[in-house]
Amino acid sequence: LRDTNPTMFRFLMDFAADNDLQIVSNLDDEPLTPDTISSESEPQSELITESQSLCSLPEETAIPQIYLREISSAQTATAFSVLSVLRPTLNDINRFIEQVNEIQRAQGYRLLGIFEEGKANAVAVCGFREKTDLVCGKHLHIDDLVTIPQCRRRGYASRLLESVRQIAVQQGITQIHVDCHVDAERNIAHRMYFRHGFSIHSYHFVCTCDI
Repeated sequence: LRDTNPTMFRFLMDFAADNDLQIVSNLDDEPLTPDTISSESEPQSELITESQSLCSLPEETAIPQIYLREISSAQTATAFSVLSVLRPTLNDINRFIEQVNEIQRAQGYRLLGIFEEGKANAVAVCGFREKTDLVCGKHLHIDDLVTIPQCRRRGYASRLLESVRQIAVQQGITQIHVDCHVDAERNIAHRMYFRHGFSIHSYHFVCTCDI
């Protein structure tokens, strides 16, 4: 379907993300379950494994209990659905897992995820890495930050940003960087970054090379 009808494939991937459907790489794989995730997860630190719940809201808009924790390499697949919302070109779970685990993690890439109680897949994810360059020195760079549409406006992105900030403080890192596109669809994201103390620092130039 990905090759014959990309639009329908994109619709199905978004539907899977919104409804916490299990996505497996082939029919022989067993989908991850909440029990599997809990049993396989080793606490990374108190910061990202502590069970958390948001402030009380009216019953009709109550938010389920949530868990914010680091996503290990064994559970990279649980971030696929939500990251495919941010990155529509992600359409192959096998390639996604291979790239994240074999290439990006080797470069220091880490994933924090928010999981709602009873759901196997992450509903919000932040992917970041530690970088050092001549311009900014040592800093954390956020590559990805996204919440699935049906779980937005619950403060999940803010919680993930605050967790990254705490990690930076613990490691003695004084700067956090993030790139965000400038189209109108990203206005909400821009306001969130401004609210959390980010400022526009530079232009980001891109040159496409013919191969």
